[in-house]
Amino acid sequence: MPSLAHLDLSCNQITALDTTFPYLPSLQILLVPFNRIEDLEGWGQYGSCLLPALRTLDLRDNLLSHHLPPFLPANGNPVCARPGYVSVTAALFRELKRLDGLDLGKCEGSSR
Repeated sequence: MPSLAHLDLSCNQITALDTTFPYLPSLQILLVPFNRIEDLEGWGQYGSCLLPALRTLDLRDNLLSHHLPPFLPANGNPVCARPGYVSVTAALFRELKRLDGLDLGKCEGSSR
């Protein structure tokens, strides 16, 4: 799967994204909305290494409510209310163009 660019795992009752997630060097779009993901413990440290080309991450409407690595929030989850999550996400995923519908190149304080 080294050339996989788009992966849609919507509505699959997934409960976690963790370090068992495969290395997908070409993946640009990862869609995991409408699952049962409660936290991303462990995956936060390795997410950018496992998915170096990621540009779109959709985590809408999961069960995310605990403290998370600051680069993986998404609208529809309580964690997205944390201050500064957009700027931290943009800094950690330099290739990311949009987050929660925002054009990161036009965000205030962006160095893009």
